Amino acid sequence: MTFLYDVRLACLAMLMLALHLEFTSAAVQVTNLRADNLSGADPAGNKADGYVKVWCNGVFGGMTEHRPGQTNPWWSAEFNFPSCEVGDTMKLEVWDKDTMNDDNMFTCTSKLESGTHDVSCKASKGTLYYKYRVY
Repeated sequence: MTFLYDVRLACLAMLMLALHLEFTSAAVQVTNLRADNLSGADPAGNKADGYVKVWCNGVFGGMTEHRPGQTNPWWSAEFNFPSCEVGDTMKLEVWDKDTMNDDNMFTCTSKLESGTHDVSCKASKGTLYYKYRVY
């Protein structure tokens, strides 16, 4: 009898864990952020200290680490948006970190489509590349 009780408890624990994982998984995931040819926003012509801020449907998802003096930075950050879905707007802003006030270099927006997509966004101060997946 004890054996059956232990098996039922184990099954219940696995079911609860599976349900928790399903509810906490992201509906939209943004990864593989990188930029090419970033030019600094400073009048002195300094190289950009770039970082990216990410929103989905007006919800701020966070920002990457900044990459000091890199013209072609890669960022390791991953962003998850549990409540975003097909048709919502994804917005990414590329910023130049400064001592006093950071500069918004350019903004990229797109409407989310089903599946996995590699996106490029070209602007006068560089090009941003990222991947998003709608689950």
